[in-house]
Amino acid sequence: MKQWLLLCMILLIIPLYGQERLKEEEAQAKLAELKQKEATLNAKIKELEDQVVSLESEISALDSKISKLTAEIDKLRAALPKLRYETYVVKPGDMLRSISEKFYGGDMCWKKIFDANRDIIKDPDLILPGWELKIPIEE
Repeated sequence: MKQWLLLCMILLIIPLYGQERLKEEEAQAKLAELKQKEATLNAKIKELEDQVVSLESEISALDSKISKLTAEIDKLRAALPKLRYETYVVKPGDMLRSISEKFYGGDMCWKKIFDANRDIIKDPDLILPGWELKIPIEE
């Protein structure tokens, strides 16, 4: 009876040992697979970190350019003459040259009036009574 009991125990333990061994081998294979994935991901992380450093460098260079351009724009704006606008209603017989004479003391500045009113004046030789024109006045 003891022998029979011992034989039954052995027959039960051997498959269990084999399963544990198989599980351990599977675990080792899974561990190796995960280590490979970790190495691949770490390489990708390094690559992305390098890209971030490169992009940060580009951003810094662009920020510097933006600062320089902003300063240049501010200088140009400061150099521009300050303008205000008066309104003039066109009367019968008016031409841009005659309006220019009234506001600027000469008829050669008519283009300033034309440029300021391109939204309504399509042909500088044709202005109509009743139109309200903006007259740029430099300060």
